[in-house]
Amino acid sequence: MVTTSQVLQKASTLRGAGRNRRLPCMEKDVAFIEKTPLQLKNHVKAGAKKKKTIPCGESFMNVMVCLEKYDQNQSMCKSEIDAYQTCMKQSRNLLEEVKAAKVKNRGKIPVGADAKLDNQQMSVYMKRFPCSRRTGQFVEPQSQYPNN
Repeated sequence: MVTTSQVLQKASTLRGAGRNRRLPCMEKDVAFIEKTPLQLKNHVKAGAKKKKTIPCGESFMNVMVCLEKYDQNQSMCKSEIDAYQTCMKQSRNLLEEVKAAKVKNRGKIPVGADAKLDNQQMSVYMKRFPCSRRTGQFVEPQSQYPNN
């Protein structure tokens, strides 16, 4: 008869019900050890912006379908081409208005419950509050942690 060591007997607790895998850890069993102090950075990293949509994409597709249907004959697709051109003019005007509004409100922080801040505006807002001592990505552990 072969006896198994204690190590092999303990390993069965790591494997789940005879399957060759580990059991999931419960959140209560994981101890949190603070290696570095939890501090915010003094600036906000530039993140992902809104997804850009193609202006007048649907009307452009209508033009392409019509041109393909009539063998690249533009005279047969006059109404679709006109609709696409008017849509493009409207989108250009709207883009210019948005750019002018951004220039006008540059440096100002939007106010209200639904205000959306970009990364530069958020950095300006955070400068109003006391800054942390954090200067880089990693802060060396300080002497407040006991040596084990």
